[in-house]
Amino acid sequence: MAIEELFFVRAHAAQVREIFQALSSEPRVRHVAITTGAWDLFALVSGGDRPDLDRFHLELLARPGIEAVERNPVEKRWENPGGSEKTIQAWTIVRTRARELTFQDLQGVENIHEVLSTASTDVLARFSGDSFEEVHNRVLEGVGRAGGVERTTTFLSTQRRKRSP
Repeated sequence: MAIEELFFVRAHAAQVREIFQALSSEPRVRHVAITTGAWDLFALVSGGDRPDLDRFHLELLARPGIEAVERNPVEKRWENPGGSEKTIQAWTIVRTRARELTFQDLQGVENIHEVLSTASTDVLARFSGDSFEEVHNRVLEGVGRAGGVERTTTFLSTQRRKRSP
């Protein structure tokens, strides 16, 4: 069974698009996005086992322009099978006192397409909307009604590529 990890990447500004293109062509990368915020890119990566993801991590660190990488194992995932994805996408990291409650609460929110639970980032949710205001409102409304929330950080995806698992 494949395992997944999230890789948050900080890179030199001049090389972000080049790194994005390289990650887009990597078969182990299921989703990659250029973001705004503390990280420049993040990738959802599937591997056959932990050593495979360790190799991916070392390969990523060896790329020119990479300044820092943080990796977070995915413990649990939920995907909305019927949701239609909109133009603007955002990922929100939710720090929580009650991870399982927050994970379950977010599954019923409109325009959430994916919810991931990780050890170090607690819960991540992928939102979409037709405008920045709509995404902002979905994040506030959706996360606001979830139980146990302490703090959130939202990354806008300015360019993305998704591959089926």
